[in-house]
Amino acid sequence: MKLPLFNAPRAGLCTCLPKYNINTYLGRCAHQCIYCYAVKFPSFVGPASPRLKLLDQIESMTRNTKLKHPVMMSDCTDPYQPLEREYKITRRCAEVLAKHGFPLLIVTKSNLVT
Repeated sequence: MKLPLFNAPRAGLCTCLPKYNINTYLGRCAHQCIYCYAVKFPSFVGPASPRLKLLDQIESMTRNTKLKHPVMMSDCTDPYQPLEREYKITRRCAEVLAKHGFPLLIVTKSNLVT
């Protein structure tokens, strides 16, 4: 069966709003979802690890960013995996982003969200 070529409109088809993405942890997340696509990316192979310098970077970026697009918290790994209990990086980043007026998008399987 031969399929016709798809001619996308010049404006594109994405109906998603512009957004920023922040991954608060690198490596394979503890949930080990069988459908996880992030394991194909080099930064998300191996054990999960916190991005310890991320909070300082976010503090600087939020002060200098005029466009307050929504921020997707961890689109490649769960932002509230077990390491969050100890490091609280996601929580602290969310507080800084909210303080500077950035809307947040958070998707998690965890019960650590407070």
